[in-house]
Amino acid sequence: MLEGGEVMRKLGLMIGAGLLAACSSGDAGEQKAAVAAVPAKLPAGQWEVTATVAGLRSTDKTTPAVKLKEGDTVTATGCVGADGQPPAELFAAKGDQCAAENPYVRNGRMNVQLDCTRTGAGKVMSDVSGKYTADGMTATVTTTSFFSGSGDYELRQEVTGKRVGECAATPADTKTAAKS
Repeated sequence: MLEGGEVMRKLGLMIGAGLLAACSSGDAGEQKAAVAAVPAKLPAGQWEVTATVAGLRSTDKTTPAVKLKEGDTVTATGCVGADGQPPAELFAAKGDQCAAENPYVRNGRMNVQLDCTRTGAGKVMSDVSGKYTADGMTATVTTTSFFSGSGDYELRQEVTGKRVGECAATPADTKTAAKS
């Protein structure tokens, strides 16, 4: 016969084992498939993103020098090359000239800083932070302007995107193919 303390110890061990089994339950194949579904790099191809303005505020106490307002949506497309790096035009304002700094796009995670110049205005810096799968992405883009005049702002956009196919041939690609 078990004594009271021994019964409690065995009961505790059985409950603990049950909780551990419940926490680790699930098909190991399903867990491996979920990990495998996230490619090491952003898949090459044509991507389309929709950005919704989630926040906009002046940083210099003047009217923000941007046409967007909260709730607006903007759609952009761009071609991701074999290197898996998203092009700046997926996240930057149309017409801005941008360079990516310290891009990290790996194993389902994405963090890219864009250093942009807006003609006639000044600098625009954007931080892209998000996640991706084989066919989709979500990200938050926080943009801050540093203009020579007034109108500086901070803009936050929530982005969703999807791979929509292969990259379209550009005129340069067509000319190269014709010469081959």
